Amino acid sequence: MKNNFYVNIVMVVFFLSAASVFVSSVAIYQTISIMRGESLEHTSSQSTPESLRANDSSEYLAASAGSEASPYASEEMIVPEQDPQLLVFGSIPYWDQRRAISVFKENVDVFDIISVFWYLLEEDGAISTYQYANEDGSLIDFAHEHGVKVLALIANLPEDDVWDWERVDNVIRSDERRKQHIADILALVEERGFDGVKIDYEFLRNSQTEDFTAFIEELASELHDRDKLLAVAIHAQLPGGPSRGQDIPRLQSADILSFMTYDEHWDTSEPGPPASLPWVRRVVEYAISIGVDRQKIFMGIPLYGYDWPQEGGDWGKARGIEYDEITRLANKHDVEITYHPEATSPYFSYFENGIAHEVWFENSFSFDDKLRLAKELGVGGILFWRQGREDGRVYDILLGE
Repeated sequence: MKNNFYVNIVMVVFFLSAASVFVSSVAIYQTISIMRGESLEHTSSQSTPESLRANDSSEYLAASAGSEASPYASEEMIVPEQDPQLLVFGSIPYWDQRRAISVFKENVDVFDIISVFWYLLEEDGAISTYQYANEDGSLIDFAHEHGVKVLALIANLPEDDVWDWERVDNVIRSDERRKQHIADILALVEERGFDGVKIDYEFLRNSQTEDFTAFIEELASELHDRDKLLAVAIHAQLPGGPSRGQDIPRLQSADILSFMTYDEHWDTSEPGPPASLPWVRRVVEYAISIGVDRQKIFMGIPLYGYDWPQEGGDWGKARGIEYDEITRLANKHDVEITYHPEATSPYFSYFENGIAHEVWFENSFSFDDKLRLAKELGVGGILFWRQGREDGRVYDILLGE
């Protein structure tokens, strides 16, 4: 989230990869000013060895000499107390691309990164473009003009099908196959001008854990050598729950771990919130407890709802529903929207054609609660799933309006 004010800090000269937002090592100290939202790469470029040598202030000379009297003889950055700076990660799906891009462009100032859900991992290991995806180069240009990084999202989800672990197995189960898959990914990123890639390989088998870990480590190394980013979609895990082929602490060679803290209740489950606040908290706190770096955690926030029908006492399959339709339904049936105090999620019930329905969804109020939680837990960012369905007031909250 981009903010337009300056802060003074005791800054260090960093040796860092442009692909990473994480600090690696420390050298000489100098006081400078930075604008909130500027990259560390940009900031560090202001403090070249030449500029530091030219600084003849007594404070600098004492610091560079290692004097105990130096006010900067510390590895800590001194920053005025303020809300944690959260990066905002948006999602552009191919099946609703036009509307999602429109929402992104209207609210571009709140975003730091977006992924474009355009690419499919084929059964033979090739990377193809989804049939209805439009590889819109102008979107990439627009994002870059506004300081937003764009990641190519590659998924193991065939159109009108289910997540396919076997096609992932086909490209990661040997050194040779991993090497070829990584080469294909690098070619895509370089040819299309992406800033990196998001790997969205879901519902893997536990037997694939070692191969998947090796794949992520090797891909991260190659991307970082090219100053590119790597994000990985991470299943929401709780103690004793399924890992689905992901040993999360060992995936931290990636820059961003994109936690799918949504679909707590889904289309074939019983009705309930897409992401209750206590459940989201448990997922993130568990990740932290097993050694995941808070700053690599991007907490997923859903922007959609589900409408479950009930016939004969049983709940049927829910349909995904967007915010505008939700408000129209509530108005049409003159029903009151209730805010569940524990789940911190809105819901309502209605009857149509003799069938009972229950709707749970997310709005600006539930979003604000999750945003506060993300700041409290000190995570690196939030991830929207997805643009195009949401309560537009979430952007007002991010802009502080």
